[in-house]
Amino acid sequence: MTRREGSATGKSRFKRWIRRERQSSCGRETHLDQLTDKLKEDRLWRVIEPILTATYGLGMHNHDLEYARDLGLVVADSPIRIANLIHAEVIPRALTWAIQEKLT
Repeated sequence: MTRREGSATGKSRFKRWIRRERQSSCGRETHLDQLTDKLKEDRLWRVIEPILTATYGLGMHNHDLEYARDLGLVVADSPIRIANLIHAEVIPRALTWAIQEKLT
């Protein structure tokens, strides 16, 4: 194999990798957009806000908690917390987006 053939193969592998990354990032953006829309629902807000402020259990409706668990946003065991690290980072940012925009 010549050097030229090797570099062409490397370039094509790189192009395939770029294409896969773009496709997968589109899926993540769509998922995060859906999550942001879901967070506008009052029943999710009643679950997420107490978790973020460490006041969970006070006034939290059981059916709201079950809905959040069914969506995979909170864990099913105790203590109640956001289910995964990505959501734990994205949810507070999504909820404070309007405030962040005013500050910049």
